[in-house]
Amino acid sequence: MTDIEAIQEFYAHISWADQCRTVTERGRTLLVTPCALAVPSHWQNYEQNKAFVLPLAKAYSLDPQLLVWGAPSKAEVEKIWWDSITSYQPRIYAKFLDVEASLVESDLILKVLEGLDVHKTFENFLAGNSQVVFDWENHD
Repeated sequence: MTDIEAIQEFYAHISWADQCRTVTERGRTLLVTPCALAVPSHWQNYEQNKAFVLPLAKAYSLDPQLLVWGAPSKAEVEKIWWDSITSYQPRIYAKFLDVEASLVESDLILKVLEGLDVHKTFENFLAGNSQVVFDWENHD
């Protein structure tokens, strides 16, 4: 999957694509959202892409974000998620486009990165109780 294909897949999941645009930096197509600069990132290149997007996002005065695609194992998704919230670097928001973890788990990871109680959510996530952590129907 190319950068552009990953961005198009992301567009398919959001209702606000008209608020986004793409830019090209150093041969990569990046997504500029209202508050974030996102780089498509295959999970195997997570660290490399994180290092790539951090200074660029700072230059744009935007939050750094990754559109993680590919099919990592559930354990790999959890590692990426955990690293993103425990790192001393600026917070990297990760949106998982296509992972082996279920949709609820993928959405849960995204919601956690957007500000849920990390420790409570992580404990429930590992226990398989993701539905009781978040009220999916009533969250906008």
